[in-house]
Amino acid sequence: MARLSVNQMIDNYRIISLIKENSYCETYKVADDTGTNLFLKLYIEKDTPQELFHEGVVCEIRFMKRIDNENLIHYIADGRTQVNGEFCQWLVTEYFNGELLSERIYREKKLAPEAAESIFRGVINGLSHLHMTGIQHNDITPNNIMITKETVPTAKIIDMGNLSYQVM
Repeated sequence: MARLSVNQMIDNYRIISLIKENSYCETYKVADDTGTNLFLKLYIEKDTPQELFHEGVVCEIRFMKRIDNENLIHYIADGRTQVNGEFCQWLVTEYFNGELLSERIYREKKLAPEAAESIFRGVINGLSHLHMTGIQHNDITPNNIMITKETVPTAKIIDMGNLSYQVM
């Protein structure tokens, strides 16, 4: 059950539409005060598994503040609020206009060599950056890679909800 409604405000972000929801988290397309589309992830604290918190903050939010790379979805803002009496943490990231790699593979059945190489290089660049900062993604699948719809696509790794520190 979506906790936020269209046109509702969370900080400076206006809800445009619900994208998906699970038992502890909802994701929305939002717009900032300039009209720029962004992505908002709302964590319902009482429903979020305890292992996803570190010192009271959702781990994904902590990790997103530390990473910046052209092949990783970009952190914009975060905060904590009450929605219908429930404490929630929220994370805003860039809204990447494109499609999931899984959607493109399904539609095209196979990728042209140039497209596959471009996607692979982007994913490797993003993962290398994560690993250099001591972070593992832990969920690299075609469903967690967004690509532009160009002939030679650009890839961005999304869904940082399973990030963890590398154990050395």
